[in-house]
Amino acid sequence: MIVDEIYLALTYDGPEHSTARWDDVFIINSFSKYFLMTGWRLGWLAAPTWAMPALEQLAQNLFLAASKPAQRAALAAFTTATLGELETRKNELRPPRFPAACNA
Repeated sequence: MIVDEIYLALTYDGPEHSTARWDDVFIINSFSKYFLMTGWRLGWLAAPTWAMPALEQLAQNLFLAASKPAQRAALAAFTTATLGELETRKNELRPPRFPAACNA
């Protein structure tokens, strides 16, 4: 199964639920949405261990390395300070919610 989890970190209605706990799932994610790096074309693939040799062979022929600024920004995205700022931005962008009575 291939799962796109690009919007996973922008879950507003409870905790995030990744499919990473299954052994036969390929998960695609990106820095575009949650990390506010749209256009940087930087992301990752989480895959089962058994698939890694074939994926490494495939990757050797399909991509160029991400730019040095993009790689440095990606590393900085995981610092405590940056993650705190991203959560603040996420909460600022939280869509308005209506009381359950209004959804009837």
